[in-house]
Amino acid sequence: MERWMLMAAGLLLVLAACGGPEDEARRAVERAADRYEAMAEAAREAARDASGEARRRAEEARSDAEQAWREAEQQRRRLERNQRERIEEAWDRARAARDEAFEAWEDAFPEDRRPLEEAVEELGEQMRRLGEQVAGVVEDLGDGVEPVDWRKLRDLLPDRIDGLRQVDVEGERAGALGIRVATVEAVYEGGGRRLKVTIVDLGTLRGIARAGIDWLDVQIDREGADGFEYTRPYRGYPAHQKLERRHGPDRFEAEVIVADRFVVSYELTGEDLDDDVLEDVLEAVDYDDLEALHRAARHD
Repeated sequence: MERWMLMAAGLLLVLAACGGPEDEARRAVERAADRYEAMAEAAREAARDASGEARRRAEEARSDAEQAWREAEQQRRRLERNQRERIEEAWDRARAARDEAFEAWEDAFPEDRRPLEEAVEELGEQMRRLGEQVAGVVEDLGDGVEPVDWRKLRDLLPDRIDGLRQVDVEGERAGALGIRVATVEAVYEGGGRRLKVTIVDLGTLRGIARAGIDWLDVQIDREGADGFEYTRPYRGYPAHQKLERRHGPDRFEAEVIVADRFVVSYELTGEDLDDDVLEDVLEAVDYDDLEALHRAARHD
């Protein structure tokens, strides 16, 4: 539950920062220009004084300049078109200072020429991806749906799972600034085993589920004496399963994504977790019922 609340909170901070004032962006651009001018001067000093200390100062100046440039680009991207035009003069100065700094660096450290070019290209690619992600967030928020009442998710959780009794359950529906999610979490215990089942309805975040689920874009298929881990569909749904058999109790974790909005997570610890036990755990939640909730929400 905390993972998705933190994800939503982080996204809130990003969106709250979008559309910052024009003067803030101008200051960030001017700061970047100043940092690159300082980088150029430090590089020229290093060219004159080929000492390790001069190199260190130049590298610090370059690091400061690149950080300031990233911040300036972020601030500028948040402005409307007419606001960007009004700070274009400051941006031209920053570009010129940046070009001059790179030239001074190449003159001072010709052996770094290729790595520097690669770093600049990588930075540009990172900023491009960031722009696409922010644009996608705004678009996906508009396409999201209201999360269901968390009590409806609670009703999908059984009182018992493979001999384990439900000892605790809690839920909430929270959000702000157009971001709303619903979460329910239940704990089961018995026979020396403990299971936590979590269902998250991403609601308005459903279109950017990948932002918080790192295994969706990778293929994993590993098995050995100490357990297994793989990403493969479970009953047709994207899923990730991992079992660890080491000193102490076994540990099993799994996630199943239903209708591109519900994330069902399982965390089980205990001795002798065989295939039958794991299958019972994965069947604890009726995924068809989640599909039905999704369809009902779309028709409301």
